Amino acid sequence: MTHQAKYIQIADLLEQRIEKGYYRLGNIPGALKLANELGASYLTVRQAIQLLLKRGILIRSESDRLQISPDNPVEHSTLKVLFLRPAYLSTPNKWIEAISHTARKYHCHLQEIVFTSCIDPVILESLDGDFDLIFCMHMSREKLLISKLERHKNKIVTLFSDLTEYGIRLLDGPSPERIKELIGMLAKQGVHSIDYFGKEPENNRQEGVRQQMWQEAIAQYNCQGTAHLFREHSLTISMQAFSRQMFAEVLERERFHADALFCANVDEAMGAIRALLDCGIRVPEDVKVVSFGEPERATLFCPSITVVNIPDINPALDPIFEHYLGKKQSPKRLVFRAEDPDKVIFYGESTR
Repeated sequence: MTHQAKYIQIADLLEQRIEKGYYRLGNIPGALKLANELGASYLTVRQAIQLLLKRGILIRSESDRLQISPDNPVEHSTLKVLFLRPAYLSTPNKWIEAISHTARKYHCHLQEIVFTSCIDPVILESLDGDFDLIFCMHMSREKLLISKLERHKNKIVTLFSDLTEYGIRLLDGPSPERIKELIGMLAKQGVHSIDYFGKEPENNRQEGVRQQMWQEAIAQYNCQGTAHLFREHSLTISMQAFSRQMFAEVLERERFHADALFCANVDEAMGAIRALLDCGIRVPEDVKVVSFGEPERATLFCPSITVVNIPDINPALDPIFEHYLGKKQSPKRLVFRAEDPDKVIFYGESTR
């Protein structure tokens, strides 16, 4: 096997990074910075850069900065798309899959960047990056971030976080009104005490809406219930583990006496179920547990969780991509919602 010179290995690595869009947030790092990162000598990295210049992958600007050649295939993608999401987001995930599928369908270049907290500097750096369309998942309402999002609103679509009052487009799932059908299903099973578990409304607007739907639903079906609320977690541990801790505290303080529990999302439902089982409380024999969305994950948990179903997302994505591609522009449209599925509820083992 022929040994490849180190400068060629480095050149190949940098070319792969360029093809995947990893340098969309700014200029190509200089030779000294690359040498420190890759554990190579300055001269070796200079050789690699010269090779990329020769290949036509890089060019020199008038100020002698390294830049990606405009002839690079990434530069000729129909759209340069970013999916900015929290690191704790689990896969499989319908939203990730749908955005990837639609980007391929329209021959767009898609890059995924993750952040570890709502103050992670990569969020602001990414918003300033050279992208035509940015999907942002689980954005906070922190003032500096809102200001940045508002400045770039023409290329931003948020998922779940409704910032339409700032002129920012929203891609959302099924209507939270569907929660009433979920609570109605429990009421028909003879359940009349249904508690709520989720984040405080001021910390998470989306979950605040779901809490409101739960309140209206238990009133509609003559049920009783208590809301168990906690603050937004720091993302340093998984949402499931954090939810387990939070609901364990509820149980330790003997604040839970209901026959059923509605959790604002699947991660919180997983954590709550584990906390219940830790205390010897069986699901669904002793307590029924339901949640909202992510049936692809709800079905993998044991017991599988009954949830409000998620519809096919792709039809909602098509008009977004077509707007940014200039095919069917709808500049005044702010909300893109996936249509409700034929089966509103995914029935898992947590309510049987």
